[in-house]
Amino acid sequence: LKARFSDASFFIKSDLLIKSSSRINKLKDVTFAEGLGSLYERVSRIEWLAKLLTSKLKFDQEDIEKSVKVAHFSKHDLVSNMVGEFPELQGSIGSKYLLHEGESRDVCLGVLEHYKPKGTSDSLPSNNLGNAVSLAERFELLFSIYAKGERPSGSSDPYALRRAANGILLILWNKDWQLNINEIQNDSLIFWKQLFPSLSFEINSLSNDLMEFFRQRIISLLEEKNIDLDIIQAVAGDTTSTSDLLDDPTDVYFRTTLLMEMRRNNTLNLLQAVVTRASKLVSKNYIPKDVIDPLDFVDESLFEKTCEIEMFNVLEKLKPLAMNGDRVKYKLLADGLVSSAETLANFFDGEGSVMVMTDDINLRNNRLNLLTILRNQSLKLADFSKLS
Repeated sequence: LKARFSDASFFIKSDLLIKSSSRINKLKDVTFAEGLGSLYERVSRIEWLAKLLTSKLKFDQEDIEKSVKVAHFSKHDLVSNMVGEFPELQGSIGSKYLLHEGESRDVCLGVLEHYKPKGTSDSLPSNNLGNAVSLAERFELLFSIYAKGERPSGSSDPYALRRAANGILLILWNKDWQLNINEIQNDSLIFWKQLFPSLSFEINSLSNDLMEFFRQRIISLLEEKNIDLDIIQAVAGDTTSTSDLLDDPTDVYFRTTLLMEMRRNNTLNLLQAVVTRASKLVSKNYIPKDVIDPLDFVDESLFEKTCEIEMFNVLEKLKPLAMNGDRVKYKLLADGLVSSAETLANFFDGEGSVMVMTDDINLRNNRLNLLTILRNQSLKLADFSKLS
């Protein structure tokens, strides 16, 4: 122990002879990965991403600048004597050197914690700066390695890309940060194309690969959080476009947990029965899935029975809740669908029910359009046909 402490004392004294800001230049002599430049260049890319991400997340100007500073100093200790001797201290010793030099505690904490999470069971950064730079570092790794042409396959994942994507999702879910990953990818890959003209990657193809990779990570993490498999498929399965999933990954997590809560409260099955029946009847209807307003496609003058009027009134009531879904509206939409379950069921089976597939083509199409709008509104929550 005395020998180890003596070594540590020597290395710390040696490191303190150089300012952290000067040590960063040594990163130019360390290769990050073949074709991707030095660690110094990697840090520059992380800084660029930190600025992009914090702007998208609407950080105030002071925190944007502090996040970029955390990114700037995030790897300086990799070329320190201490980390050379004690690799497990990366991040930790770098933050202490910065604190010793008078840097603010929140910046030092960001440098310390930006490596988190190291796994799905690891704790997450405790301040916004650390979370933002953790996101930036992981996005940089994914974009750079994918641009280089490498992909995880089977058990082979030498750059820990799965862990990187998991970390991004865990941070977004934990912070409830609504970040459009599609936009981040698009902006970044255009920039990466300028940075690496020698790398022969096509932006759309690479973006699609990354989107599908994120979908698989979303599904895997939801499984680890004990979300039922059929609910995962209803929210994040193949009937949902990958682009929609990545517009806001926190939205996906919220809806799966909401459906799990409904299942535990025995309200999901009431809703599921009606919506699934409607979905089966209208599987080939021509109305696009994003249409949620019955006025555009339903002719009230063709109603023959009260149940049709009641169904129409339910759809009108639910229409504003199915628009631009947010946390409050999702819950209200779910509650509205559940409270209307009896009305909707009467459309099929009540005393005054209708024959949907009547011989009268105008009546049939009008009733199918009612059901299609119901299906479309419910799709804002999930694809109920996927529920078992």
